[in-house]
Amino acid sequence: MTVLQLALRCAALYTKSPDVTKIGAVNMTLFADALSGGLADYWASAPEYITNPNEAQNLATVANTADVALPAHFEQLSRPPRIRRSAAESWRELIPIVEPLLPVSYGMPQWFRVRDNLVDSPVWGDTGNLPDNPSIVLYPTPDAVYQLNVQASYEAPRIALEHLAGAPLTVNLPIPDNHLTTMVVPLCAPYFLRYPDKSDSLTARDAAEDAARGQRLLENARSRRISGPAHVGTPRRW
Repeated sequence: MTVLQLALRCAALYTKSPDVTKIGAVNMTLFADALSGGLADYWASAPEYITNPNEAQNLATVANTADVALPAHFEQLSRPPRIRRSAAESWRELIPIVEPLLPVSYGMPQWFRVRDNLVDSPVWGDTGNLPDNPSIVLYPTPDAVYQLNVQASYEAPRIALEHLAGAPLTVNLPIPDNHLTTMVVPLCAPYFLRYPDKSDSLTARDAAEDAARGQRLLENARSRRISGPAHVGTPRRW
């Protein structure tokens, strides 16, 4: 969901100005403040799986290529990668190494390290992630296509200027859509009490009830999942 879509929902519920594209400059600033207040309240208590995402993914090696690109926004491994030839085999855990090794011929990999492939002119993403392109280096170099299972944490998403100002039509907020509609929107309600063109039906009691409902849902979301395992693996920047 983009910030404009969030704004349209809040405008329809809490203001007399359903068309946010026609709000004057002064009111637009106050409107943005109300949205920012709700977003900040959400982010202060957001579940760890939102602010510190961690998940397992299946990758594939390339024959005669030692490097396997890691998923976008990779931060750190949560456990050593696992490898197998096919679904008919059991996973084998790779052994981490720190120092780069000389190429060890070709075969089924047994060791790994994480390496950043820095570019000369990095382009920073909308969410403020590091300007690198990390990969796993495998030893020996794979002699065929192998399945590689990786569990990793990812760069915590950030609400950047682009989300709130630069591209409200195209840049999605780094929050699940169902959280935006059921938690963030109600948390915005108390901040719209100070909005000059607020809805006549919006009272302090209504705003407090909306915010309490959003907070309850947020607390339930926090209790449903726990954080991933501790970080392990080889250091980056090699």
